[in-house]
Amino acid sequence: MTGNDLKVEYRDGNKVVALSGKLDSSTTRGFADQVLSRCDSAVTMDLTGLKYISSAGIRAIVLVNKTIPVNIIGASGLVAEVLEISGMDKILG
Repeated sequence: MTGNDLKVEYRDGNKVVALSGKLDSSTTRGFADQVLSRCDSAVTMDLTGLKYISSAGIRAIVLVNKTIPVNIIGASGLVAEVLEISGMDKILG
């Protein structure tokens, strides 16, 4: 799935979802549904390549987490700061 600066790559038998680019209101449309259609058990979201995340992006990850457990790794810079300020870093790993 790509679009508007978001790239989603599935690795390790869909156990790892690597995100790069921006996860915001313009790129989240269908994101949760796409992940849930490919991943049926716990998933690690690798945010190493993610440069920006908005509240809409956080919401999309939380929607996935409501169905299957999500663990986030690799967040840095502004993405790590947003996750920390929102408290999502503690909820999602």
